[in-house]
Amino acid sequence: MPPDSELSSNEAERIKTYWQARQAELDYRQEAGELVPARDVRSKLEDVFRTCRTHLLGVPSSARQALPHLTASDVGTLENLVREALEELAGSTP
Repeated sequence: MPPDSELSSNEAERIKTYWQARQAELDYRQEAGELVPARDVRSKLEDVFRTCRTHLLGVPSSARQALPHLTASDVGTLENLVREALEELAGSTP
């Protein structure tokens, strides 16, 4: 509808009723736990990703302890592979 045209009172009421119903549905779904604020999801995901990164960066050290026959070069290779994988994952985020 062009911005300069006016709505009839019936059209305006219909639009108002539609948006009130949409808001009521969103309120219900949020109270039912189906919807959560995006900032909360983002914060939780950042925590999960940070924990994953920390654990993955610890893999070479854990491998050194679990497999004492690994050389320093082997452990260095593992460190590089883990870092490359993390950098690739970081580069693929939107």
